[in-house]
Amino acid sequence: EYVMPPSAMCFAAMPQMAAPAFNFCASDVAQVYASRAPEPWAKPEGTREYAERTYHGYSYGDPDASPQFSLSDFWSDVADYAARPEAREAPLLSPNFVFATSSVHEVVAAVALVGLPFAAEQHALVSGGASAGGG
Repeated sequence: EYVMPPSAMCFAAMPQMAAPAFNFCASDVAQVYASRAPEPWAKPEGTREYAERTYHGYSYGDPDASPQFSLSDFWSDVADYAARPEAREAPLLSPNFVFATSSVHEVVAAVALVGLPFAAEQHALVSGGASAGGG
């Protein structure tokens, strides 16, 4: 059985592989590569910077239409939490989060900041003894 030397072997002649979609030798690739002229260098375009000009119907240039948060006891608690490093060892749990309702944006920000658990822990029902209806 005749075996071609590796320098002249074509991909289609390899018996252990399925025939690929092309049928040419490495020498064919070298000829095509040598016949091509090098591509001329072109200066790249200048860098462009894009910025968002509106957000969900609000224009950043109009202070009356922007989604601003109103000051509330919740944001006071957030500022206090951020100012004290020792407080940051525990999650932010403020009973005043119910006052952060001036816009949808404020509600989403408040829910994101409050340290509520993502998974429920084991719960148990503890009875106080006497029923409220008396009996």
